[in-house]
Amino acid sequence: MWTQVKILGLFFFLTTIPFYGFAETSDDNANLFISSSPLNAVILIDGEPLLQRTPALASNLSAGLHQISIRKEGFDPFDSEITLIPGGTKVFSAELSQGSMIISLPGAESVYLKTDGESLLPPAFRLPEGEFNFRAGNNKYYIEPVYPNEGLFTINSSFLLVSTILTIAATIIEAAEYGEINLPHSRLLSVAEVATVVLGITEIALLYDKTNYIENYRVYGVDLSKLESEAESLYQKAQRSLSVGNLEESLAEFSRLVSEFPDSARFPESLYKIAKIHIISGDTNLAVSELNIIIENFPAAGIYDKACQTLALLYYNNGQLDESRKSVEKMVYFDPLFSDTRESIEAFGIEDVIENWARNPERQAD
Repeated sequence: MWTQVKILGLFFFLTTIPFYGFAETSDDNANLFISSSPLNAVILIDGEPLLQRTPALASNLSAGLHQISIRKEGFDPFDSEITLIPGGTKVFSAELSQGSMIISLPGAESVYLKTDGESLLPPAFRLPEGEFNFRAGNNKYYIEPVYPNEGLFTINSSFLLVSTILTIAATIIEAAEYGEINLPHSRLLSVAEVATVVLGITEIALLYDKTNYIENYRVYGVDLSKLESEAESLYQKAQRSLSVGNLEESLAEFSRLVSEFPDSARFPESLYKIAKIHIISGDTNLAVSELNIIIENFPAAGIYDKACQTLALLYYNNGQLDESRKSVEKMVYFDPLFSDTRESIEAFGIEDVIENWARNPERQAD
């Protein structure tokens, strides 16, 4: 069991996650930790997308005001502004609103979505916010989305019908009175024509918008076994196992969390716990791989510096001093545990600071 968990975990980490590096930050620029709940959301800074998805560490950003946008399929867009100061590090976190509701109809034989045609829906699905018409029959459900501007569309259609009838009537009256259609028209006909043109253009615009809304309407399937609440429950169970020293059970639970809940906010923490367990059990090669994944791909603000320091100590204890130094240089001094790191390095040098960490367990990341 122990060996299978380790092999499966390493295979997942090393085959499904791309690697991107981060540049060092000068004193004139700033660092920005960007996270979201759920994770793996697209990040745009000043309209430019990052290669990394949340969580991410953006380095070498210019000081000043920036526009931050977070996007994830099935969730409402999140937009905000943040001001960065030279040489500083800030944390930006977005709690994404689902903009939808999860529906499960276990008693129904089948559920169909009616747009241009009919499509069979999965047992549980996520519907965007809005109005819907539900119809049931023979143990089947039919869901039809209601166009948000349907009321306006109906009113405009009614007025367009009236103005069209008025235009035709005014044209007939003018032709009967003068024997021909005059230019300029009578006041009644002119007003009727203008109203018909305006309402007609509005009708076309609303019809186009309605067609586009229906054509682009999406419903996403939901695996109810993989909701965030399940991930949190699994994380707490793994923590309890770890607190009583049951490393094998804790490792299995943390590994399950990162395998089944990659969008969970607990993902980076769980991966860090896995690395620490591997260090305790002597599997330092696995730990190095997992810590590098955190640093390069899942740099959550609360554990990024811890991962860098832990990796530096692993390299140091293995005699890889250059790699140890590089890991320390990646730290951004966010975590309170390392609040004096920059000053210590400037006063004593990187090697002396690492050696001091190695001699003092209380200065090592938990």
